[in-house]
Parts: sequence; structure tokens; C-alpha cells
Amino acid sequence: YVVTVFAMEYGCCCASPKRFATPAPTRCHVMFSGRFNQEARIEYMSTVENVLSDRYKINTFMVKAAPGQNFGAQTLAGLGGMAVMVAFCSSQYGEKTGIGYETFEELKFAHENDIPIIPVKLCHVYPPQPQKPAACSKKYCPAPFSNMLPPERDDEGCGQNSFVLRNSLVYIDGLTQDGQYIPPADLARKIYESLNKNGFIQQVSLMSFDPKPRTSCTIS
Repeated sequence: YVVTVFAMEYGCCCASPKRFATPAPTRCHVMFSGRFNQEARIEYMSTVENVLSDRYKINTFMVKAAPGQNFGAQTLAGLGGMAVMVAFCSSQYGEKTGIGYETFEELKFAHENDIPIIPVKLCHVYPPQPQKPAACSKKYCPAPFSNMLPPERDDEGCGQNSFVLRNSLVYIDGLTQDGQYIPPADLARKIYESLNKNGFIQQVSLMSFDPKPRTSCTIS
């Protein structure tokens, strides 16, 4: 197989043609990558996904683990079948938390496997500069948390963001002038336009094959 990735108008990682010794996996969906630590952002991403799937017939994938479910298995399925990754770059995107299944690892996987990336800017400082959570200077932090240390810069997360989401990788601005999220339908349209102008529609369109929407692709 010879795979060539072209530059996107709204942004992607470019790679030179690369030969695989074994058949490449079947990649047929657009994976949404983002921090799931704010309910409002999760709802926003989910709405964008629904518009992209229902209105534009794009095969999308977003981890949606309910209590008791294994979100790690869902993440692996998403990574294994993604043809394009949409990175929802909030201020803490790309933080290396150490839990394993996180945006740091998702971004790393996409970059190392020449997966096109469409960054969506959802923070004022870009690329995101994640900070490590504040820690206690002692074993316990009694109220009013007077022993809390200030947040520290996540050097690994910041370094990878700066390298992968570099200035040459043009992003979609997902914020209004007053710092609010743009309407979900507008963002879905911009993502679709990026996919269309760069030749990815046939690969990720629900009209091109008959899988169940937002499920993992079969890996060959």
C-alpha cells in the first residue's frame, strides 16, 4: 500500500508516501478527540457529531462510556478505525495525565500513524499549553486549601502540542469574538468542508458503505 496524505485547508498532518509491509487497517470514520472533563464541552462535541452524522452522512466516532463501561476499549476501537481525527483543542488538551487513554496518547497515535488531524481551537492560547493540576504541599490539604501549590506546566503535553499542532497546521477557530463556542451546526459544516475539499468524503461517508453509524470499523 502507498499512502499519501495531502494538506487540508483547515489543517492536517502531512506525510511523505509511506509503504507498509502488511495491509493497512480499514479506516473509515472521523474520530472526535477531546477532554471529557466538562459536561458543557461533552454536550457540544456530541451535538457537532450528531449534525455531522445526520446532516452530512459522515461516519463519526466519539467515546461515550456510561458508568461501568470500559472507555479504554472504546478508545482503542476509535483509534484503530479512524481515517481522520478532529482534535477539540481546549486549554487542557494534550495533557499527559498518566491514565493511558487520554488526548496526549490520541494525538501521539495520530501523528505517528500519519492520520490527518483537523484541530478545532477552543482556547485563547494556541497550541494548548496544559497545566498539571494543583497539588498539596503536604499529604493532606485541609480547608481552605492553604497548602495548595500552584499548577505546573506540563512540559511533555506542551511540547507535543507545539510540535504536532504547529503553526503550519491551520486550525478551525471554534470560538466567537467573545470567547463562546460557535454554533455546533457551523462547526460541523466547517469540518465537512475540510473533509470534502481534501478528498476524504468517500472514505468516511455513510453513503459509501453500510456500517452502523458511530461504530468501529472492521480491522483487517
